[in-house]
Amino acid sequence: MATFVETDDLRILIDPGVALGPSRYRLPPHPLEIGRNLELWGSIRDHAAHADVLVVSHYHYDHHNPEEPMLYGDKILYIKHILKSR
Repeated sequence: MATFVETDDLRILIDPGVALGPSRYRLPPHPLEIGRNLELWGSIRDHAAHADVLVVSHYHYDHHNPEEPMLYGDKILYIKHILKSR
């Protein structure tokens, strides 16, 4: 559940992700759900571009998108358990 908070001097995007479950009741996502998912992802990307700070509370895909590392560039990040490459 992405949340954008804006004050006079700071813009924060919390949990910049959106995801669909691959199957519910053995059914794939409906085309309307897929369309809405893409629409919401576009909004999240727009808000991320304007945010000063990004917060990732945990690593479920509805809270972050590992396929979009550029989303996090040039931002102050508050993320759970930063992983460092060895």
